[in-house]
This record gives sequence, structure tokens and C-alpha cells, in this order.
Amino acid sequence: MFIGIFPMPIGYYSLVRIVVFVCAIFFCYKIYEKNNDIGSNHELWFFGIIVLLYNPIIPIYLYVKLIWTILNLITAYFFYKYKNIIK
Repeated sequence: MFIGIFPMPIGYYSLVRIVVFVCAIFFCYKIYEKNNDIGSNHELWFFGIIVLLYNPIIPIYLYVKLIWTILNLITAYFFYKYKNIIK
């Protein structure tokens, strides 16, 4: 995701969108498996928002590279912070 900060071809961003989407769904599944309480499970909500944001089926276009760069950094932070949850 950090490579996405630099100018890349559109195919790279499409691939990143699919990979992040699938990984976020996997994180949601693992987090839900550990704690079935959806209302108070903040990690599940974080990754649910990431799933919606990086959805390749109905993509969200923000049209501004700076916004996507900030979102990519935040997303990378969440994946790094919660990597131990799925073990």
C-alpha cells in the first residue's frame, strides 16, 4: 500500500483495491469469529468500513490522490495494528 503513494498505472490501484478488499473481509471474519458481539467490536467496524471503501464491485471514486494517500496510510496502519488479532 505504501507504493501507492507514488504515481502508478491504474492497474496497480485496481489490484490493490481487490487485495485490500479480500484481506479486510478475512480480517472481519477472523475478528467476528473471536468476538461475536457486533455492536461493541470496534475492530470489526474498522475493517467493515475498509471493505466498503475498497469494494471493487461498486467502487468509490474520490478523484483526489491526496485523499487516497491518507486513506491508504490509515488502512495500512489498521492492518499493522490488528495483525495479531487474526492469529
